[in-house]
This record gives sequence, C-alpha cells and structure tokens, in this order.
Amino acid sequence: MVAMNDLTISVRVAWPFWRLLPDLDSELGLLRTANVDVHNLVDPNLRLKRSLAGTLLDVSIRKMNDPLLGLRAGATVEPGDLGPLSLAARTSDSLREALNCNTKFLRLLDDGLETTLSERGDRALWRFKHHTDRQHPASIDFALAASLANIRLYVGQQDVCEELRIPHRAHAQHAEYEQILGTKVSFGKEATLVLKRHVLDYPLVHRNKHLHKAFTTQAEAQLRALPQSHSLTHRVQQEIRQRLGQGPFDVDTIAKSLCMTPSTLRRHLADEQVTHTGILDEVRRQQALTLLQRREQTISEVAFKLGYATLPAFSKAFRRWMGQSPQAYRQHFHQARTSGYDTLPI
Repeated sequence: MVAMNDLTISVRVAWPFWRLLPDLDSELGLLRTANVDVHNLVDPNLRLKRSLAGTLLDVSIRKMNDPLLGLRAGATVEPGDLGPLSLAARTSDSLREALNCNTKFLRLLDDGLETTLSERGDRALWRFKHHTDRQHPASIDFALAASLANIRLYVGQQDVCEELRIPHRAHAQHAEYEQILGTKVSFGKEATLVLKRHVLDYPLVHRNKHLHKAFTTQAEAQLRALPQSHSLTHRVQQEIRQRLGQGPFDVDTIAKSLCMTPSTLRRHLADEQVTHTGILDEVRRQQALTLLQRREQTISEVAFKLGYATLPAFSKAFRRWMGQSPQAYRQHFHQARTSGYDTLPI
C-alpha cells in the first residue's frame, strides 16, 4: 500500500532550494538521522519521502528566516533541474504540447501532484492538485513559480500570465509575491496559472522533434522504473480492509487517515468515478466471499467481522451481491471443492 505519508518526491525538486542556502549543515544532519545516504544527493534518481521533504523545507525556511523561500527557488529554477520532464516539454512544438507533456511525466518529480489544462474563452487555466491537503505552502509556491518560469523560458516571452492563484490565505508580503513572479497574484483560490489562451499555440524557442523524441523516450523509461502508483480508490480499499471488524471505517475516519478532509476525499473519488459507499460495499463483498470459503468462523462472526450490526443485515447484503444466502454460498462452495471444482462466481 502506498499511503499518503509514503508519497515521494525527486531530489531534483530540492536542488533549487539548496542553491539558495549558505550551507546544508542542518539539512544533511536531518537526512543522516533519516538514514539517507547524503552521498547520493547528487543522484537524480534519488527520491525522498514527502514527510521528510516537508521537514527539510521547514529547517531551510527557519535558517533563512524567509517564508518566500519556495517562491524564490521556483522563480530561479534552471532548465536542467527537473530532468527529462523539463527537457521533453522544452523541445515540444508548442506550449500546449509542452504542458500536456508536463502532465504526463509529472510523477517523475512528485507522486502526489497532478496538473490539468482547460481552455475557457480567451484564457487557459493550468491547475495544480495534490492528493493530500497537507501540502507545505512553500512547496505550492515552488510548483507555481517554477511552472511560470519554465513557461516563460519555453516561449521566450515574459507576458504570458494574467494571474497566478495561490491557495494560502492573503499574505503580508503580497507585493513581494507579485514582484518576484511578475504577474498579478490572488490568494485563497485553487492553485492555478491563468494564461492567455493564444500563448498555448506559441512555437517553443527550443522545439526540436528529434530531441523531443529522445527526451520523451528517456522520461517514459524513468516513469516505468518508478514503483507502481496506486489509485486513491486502492488506498481507500486498503484502509477499509484494515479497519473492518476493528474500528470505524466511515468517510470521516478514512479521510483523516489519508490526510484529507472528507470533502476532498469525496471529490477525488468522484474523479475516479467511485464513492466511499461503493468501495465499502465491494470490499465487504470480496471479504465475505473469502471468509465464507473458510470454515474457521461462523456466519455470525463473518457478519461481525465485516462491520454489520446484525446477521439479517449481512444476509440481506449478501443476497443482493450473490443472489443466495451466505449459508447457501458456503455449502455450495465446499460441495464444489469436494467435486473437484475450485471456483465459484466472485
């Protein structure tokens, strides 16, 4: 299971931050404590747990006494910092293709971050969403500032963005945000770059179909090499399985375990076209079949294990799933095994 606190980021994301620091003494000490081999920090394939990255970020911000460190790091990102993702995007034909390329390979930098591009009238909205509500404000600043800096590099123009929307509350250093970013900044809104729509069709300064193909191939290979990423549906299934018969598994409890608000969990599940209720029902069905195929527990114990208050409630649900009672299913299953048939409908 890949839980929220097991999400990782590429060490590449840390490099622009570290360039701004006078030393890395505190950061290296923290990494050693976390059993990270500091000699590998120059390895672009190294990944850090997001929880550790957040602690490192706090340490660096305190050292510099600069809450805008993420913003400054993003605004000064260099083309090679973000690896094949940035290089593949930079050599695309148009900005629209570059942003789509970014979406495809974004997991190379961050397991939990997603971007979407939508076009409305004369505007294009480049939105950023993360699978956890506990994203560090400086991390959000970095993602938005780095994306804007890269877009300007890609098209060779500064006047591409109408507004940059940041989800934090209004900041005391609002004017400095706008000075660093060179565009209008709004707070308390979904993380979004509001671009001028016609900019999407701009040809990129470094477009090159041969290099683009090479960098894309490299990015695809690195993406395949990453550990399998599980969907949010899978993570909710795992959380429910662990809690059945042991504790609450309502949507509020599951959301809290995944570092989300219930509304955020519902929204992300809706994006995957499922609901908490539907997932719970399916997990119960699968667990019921597994437990009934064994003889260690009575049917009443199976019902309790699955979180049903009464045996009739479980029996009603089982009839809805399988068209027969739990007793009939168990009997049929063992008769089939005795007769040499190992399978039943699941």
